Amino acid sequence: VYFSQNESIRNYVPGIWAAVDDGIIRTLTLLEDGTFDYSGEFSVWDARRRKMEEEKYVLKVCHLKKYYKTQNGITRAVDDISFELGENEVLCLVGESGCGKTTLGKSILQLIQVEEGTIWFLDECLFDSSSKKKRKQKIHPMMQMIFQDSTSTLDPRMSVKEIIGEGLRIKKYKKSEIDSEVKRMLELVGLSQRSAECYPIQLSQGQRQRVAIARALIVNGPPLLIADEPISSIDVSMQSQVLNLLRELKEVMGLSILFITHDLAMAKFFSDRIGVMYRGRIVEMGSTKEILRYPLHSYTRTLISAIPIPDPNYERNKVIHSRNIENYLFHPVGEIHDYMINENHTILCEKNEIEMYRRLRKEMNCSKNHESMSNRSTKDEP
Repeated sequence: VYFSQNESIRNYVPGIWAAVDDGIIRTLTLLEDGTFDYSGEFSVWDARRRKMEEEKYVLKVCHLKKYYKTQNGITRAVDDISFELGENEVLCLVGESGCGKTTLGKSILQLIQVEEGTIWFLDECLFDSSSKKKRKQKIHPMMQMIFQDSTSTLDPRMSVKEIIGEGLRIKKYKKSEIDSEVKRMLELVGLSQRSAECYPIQLSQGQRQRVAIARALIVNGPPLLIADEPISSIDVSMQSQVLNLLRELKEVMGLSILFITHDLAMAKFFSDRIGVMYRGRIVEMGSTKEILRYPLHSYTRTLISAIPIPDPNYERNKVIHSRNIENYLFHPVGEIHDYMINENHTILCEKNEIEMYRRLRKEMNCSKNHESMSNRSTKDEP
């Protein structure tokens, strides 16, 4: 006997019986006389944390917050965000400009100070607001970031060889070792050896982005790479080349990548999971296939409807979903939490809305199955 609409929840709570009701897991203990004893209840996040303790994660972020004081009040750039990133996984954060994606990436690297939260990296606590623990110097080189504008992050007075090898010089490598490592990285990112003596102004935008990637990966091959819109400043013909390069490096070096972008079409091509950000919150998260096939939150549907389709007739008549975003992010009627739709899908909503989203996903599934059957029967007709 199992008391749940979603049997896969057992993976999150091993060894006990559980009844799931609106995202709250109520635990039951089976007694010797065959009856159940009520043990207590806990949230889905508590269940996810139990799973995180058993599985191997490169990065864990728990209840991270970063606020800014402005003339109009407090801006919640990052507001109570929690997620995990597995080994050799790509997690894409998508959202409009100003929703807090870059601030989240810089907060993880502790480039900016955060108010609250806990950050774990390879079982090492980088930051804990309750005890004010800071990161250890030894794990700093194991986390690297590719910034959005490569032109402003490359020193124009240094050659490509000096830029890529700067991290090794700081770690006091010998000159011969630096030269060999720079040569290897240039070959790995697809640049010729002649470009080692060039300066950033002599390179194209795509070549400069490759230099930034080489600089980030040369120190010990970091297991975590945060890529902050690395292709936004590159022309379309070069974007696919850089993405293919990152995908190859991910397989060769075993990288875990937090990929920040505003383009859902790019996330579909590159990611394993997608997190949709809006006003400093992750409003929806799940596997790439699940989010793109069953977008439940109104903001996610708005982003998907804005993806261009290479069909002029379709584009002329396309209707963009209006941004009818719920205002409870800042002025909630009740408490809002991350609720599980299924094993691969969570959404930020109020407790009384979870059944509505579950019914919506079921309707989407039935509709897509009907379309699939209709297309199949049309092909079978003589």
